[in-house]
Amino acid sequence: MMRLPTLNWRIMDRVLGPALVGLIFMFIIWLGVLQPYMAREGTLRALETEWQGKETPIWTSTADMSAGQNALRHFEKHGIGMGYKTAGDYIAAAHTLLHDPAHDTVCGTQRDGDTVCYNKRLNRLAVMNKTGAPRTFFVPDPAIHQKASNDAYFCDQVSAPCPLNEAQ
Repeated sequence: MMRLPTLNWRIMDRVLGPALVGLIFMFIIWLGVLQPYMAREGTLRALETEWQGKETPIWTSTADMSAGQNALRHFEKHGIGMGYKTAGDYIAAAHTLLHDPAHDTVCGTQRDGDTVCYNKRLNRLAVMNKTGAPRTFFVPDPAIHQKASNDAYFCDQVSAPCPLNEAQ
C-alpha cells in the first residue's frame, strides 16, 4: 500500500499565510477605495459627455474642479438628501428650476449679478451665474442659514426689493 506524503503545515502556513493576507487586503482596498473612485469617474465622464454641446454649461467650475466634478460634488452634498437617485436627475432639476421655472418659482438677482430662484412649494433654491451655469441647488433650512424663514433667506440673497414680496 502506497503512503501519501504528508504536508508540513508549518511551512505551508508561513508561505501561504502572508500571501492570503495580502490578497484579502488588496480585495478590501479594491472595494473601499478603488471601486467607488472608478464608479465616480465613470459617472463624471457620462455626465460631461451628456452635456457636451448643450447651450448652458453643466455647472460652474472652481479653481480646483471641473464643472462636471463640481456638479457631482454638489449632488453628493445636496442631491442625495433631496431624493434624487442620480447626479443627472439632480443636475436636470437644477437647470429646470433656473431655466424653465414653474409659475410659483420666484427669481431675483444677487448683488454680484448671479440669479437666485426659489420655489416655496417645493422648498428648493438654486443659484446660477451670468452664463447660466448652476452654482448650487439645495433645500434651504432656517437652522443652517439662521434666518427666521426660508422666505427671509431668499429675500436676503437678492437685491432689494425682494421679488417674493412683490409676488404676494
